[in-house]
Amino acid sequence: MHSSTALHGALLAALAALLWGTAGTAQSFISPEGPDALWVGALRLIFSMAFFWPLVLFTSRKASAPAASNTAAPASPRRLAVGVILGGCTMAAYNFGFFAGVREIGIALGSAVTIGSAPIWAGIINVLWKKKAPSMRWCLGTGVAVAGGVVMAVSRAGDAELSTLGFTACLFAGFSYALYAFVAEEAVRTAGSARASAWIFTTASLIALPVAWVNSGLPSPAISDLLVTVYLGVMVTGVAYLSFSEALKRISPATGVALTLLEPVTAFVLAALVAHEPTSVMAFVGLVGILGGLAVILREA
Repeated sequence: MHSSTALHGALLAALAALLWGTAGTAQSFISPEGPDALWVGALRLIFSMAFFWPLVLFTSRKASAPAASNTAAPASPRRLAVGVILGGCTMAAYNFGFFAGVREIGIALGSAVTIGSAPIWAGIINVLWKKKAPSMRWCLGTGVAVAGGVVMAVSRAGDAELSTLGFTACLFAGFSYALYAFVAEEAVRTAGSARASAWIFTTASLIALPVAWVNSGLPSPAISDLLVTVYLGVMVTGVAYLSFSEALKRISPATGVALTLLEPVTAFVLAALVAHEPTSVMAFVGLVGILGGLAVILREA
């Protein structure tokens, strides 16, 4: 793959990770009486559709013009349907697993297990699905970045209790996210980034809404809570996942997932600057580890 194309893809994946890294700080502004974690996830998916579907209509009109070019492969209805269903299921599973795990073992450790395990799952899926083993440079960079993420999370975890259920749920979330990347790559190449993302997140919403309703009933969010979920839906989900989908046209899913390790870096910086959370030497060591590992991965891209 051409180096400039790969660099473009890596930058798009990095942009997605930076936006995802703002999610924790944004959610901290939801009032104590506001929607619970399941409804935050469900509302985020709903508002993401408000971003994707107008974009689909706009790009469809643009594609209908004689001079327009369509980079997506001719759509196979069956292939697209399978990709949409699997993508929606994996995205919904990621939300459920992540929120359940974080409730058990806390945000810092839960995020570390989820984000840290996702690149490892991606490497395994790459071998089983694509029949392609990751390079030694990718393994080295991913290993260093994951270790840095673990160090950063442990330094901020405090006295969080280790729960087998929570740990397993976060591992499941990491696996679901990694699988989503591979499924999304197929759907994006079939139908294009905007259309594939719109259908995938609509499917995920149809799964998440009944689950949130059954478990928590109907919420009564304040205006400020809705504004937070709008940001989570439009920017942290819509813009971020569109950027990630575009990245998957240019880099492998395994590399894209590895680059999402920038997310805890963003979360760390925002926690220190916005939430004024205390930092430590170990946290900065972890930060250096993540950035060093990602530098190696970028050279591989």
